[in-house]
Amino acid sequence: METLVFRCSQTGSNVQIGLAVPAFAEPADAYEAVACLACGRMHLVNKRTGKMLSDREGPRCPTLQKS
Repeated sequence: METLVFRCSQTGSNVQIGLAVPAFAEPADAYEAVACLACGRMHLVNKRTGKMLSDREGPRCPTLQKS
């Protein structure tokens, strides 16, 4: 079994998970929902790179400021 380490976006902790299917068998742009042991939430993680889908987001809309 292979292992994968990703960084939890909520806590900043490194989280290690086991992979039943080798990462090279997955498409390069495939993301899988994994339960995070650090925060208890679900994250979409690329099993080849360990990056989360939220890491791919473009620039966010600027927040509105009240005057």
